[in-house]
Amino acid sequence: MFAKQNVPNETLYNQFFIGYKYGKINLRVAPKVFKQEELERLQAETLVLISEQEVVYSSTKKALDNAAAIPKITAVLIPNSSHCLPAEQNEIVNDLVTKYLL
Repeated sequence: MFAKQNVPNETLYNQFFIGYKYGKINLRVAPKVFKQEELERLQAETLVLISEQEVVYSSTKKALDNAAAIPKITAVLIPNSSHCLPAEQNEIVNDLVTKYLL
């Protein structure tokens, strides 16, 4: 879940650990892959953060390029991170989200 070289913030790591150990996954909306046409119809400005070492995508570069090609999407590559980028790069993520929302 974390990039090999990263030691995540201890507090966040403990929260993830406790959540996985004692929590119950209750997805009200199942994740899905959006079609290109659906993404092109986005009306709200959308920030997409993509981890440099993401394991969900077969190609991080392709995911970044595809997201950046959508007019309403701002896509940002987060360095030195994997699937759990808010825990690995919390300062970068918090800064980007805060600036984006202001």
